[in-house]
Amino acid sequence: MADEPRLLISIAAYFENDKPGGIGFILPRKHFGEKLDMLTTSIANAMLEYDRAAREQGEAAMVEDLEGQLREMAKYPDPDIGLVIIAMSNIHWLETRGHLQPDNFNGMLFQYASF
Repeated sequence: MADEPRLLISIAAYFENDKPGGIGFILPRKHFGEKLDMLTTSIANAMLEYDRAAREQGEAAMVEDLEGQLREMAKYPDPDIGLVIIAMSNIHWLETRGHLQPDNFNGMLFQYASF
């Protein structure tokens, strides 16, 4: 099963999506095509930058900064793709570093199709 070809078909990210002011985004392949793979690279690159920033300013300050950015982004009713990528990067970093516990309303979801 692990060696079967896979195709990324969507990326979803949620932050406090069960509360007023929470956010959620879904980027499906049918709308983004091959750009979806490029977007995952953008998120991975942001993760490296966030790690560097966390070492410089401290983990707690980084968490506060990223969560504050997410709460500000939630105020935009129709964010552009650049803002969505920043939000997804923030959510992914917070989750992978243990500062955001994934559940139905928080965290990242990478959906693949195997064939």
